Amino acid sequence: MENKNGKIITVAFLLTAAVALIVARVLLETASAAYGPIAKFYSQDMVKHGLPMLIAFITFASLQFNKGIVKWADEVITETLKVVWVSTKDIVAMTMVTIVMVLISSVVLMVFDFASSNAVKLILN
Repeated sequence: MENKNGKIITVAFLLTAAVALIVARVLLETASAAYGPIAKFYSQDMVKHGLPMLIAFITFASLQFNKGIVKWADEVITETLKVVWVSTKDIVAMTMVTIVMVLISSVVLMVFDFASSNAVKLILN
């Protein structure tokens, strides 16, 4: 299998491993703050730094060396590259139309709110 998006896939898997490292570290810190035995276990430097790194390494290795996942990631990147992205000019135009429509809607709602509140006051008095 020719992998033409290998560098992008590897960087994506490295970022996923970094997220796994952060999540593991936060979960371990949270659990150690809540439970005494875990705090004692987590207070060791080898556990505090080594366990999240081990989890990150296992995450990266399980992604990088699984041919099915690599093939899926390659197909995702290939399909994403086929997407026709909207030009900046069109984005600005659509944003302006959205802002104008929100302003018009807010004015209409303000008028209805004002009229209905005055009608209720008139009926109650």
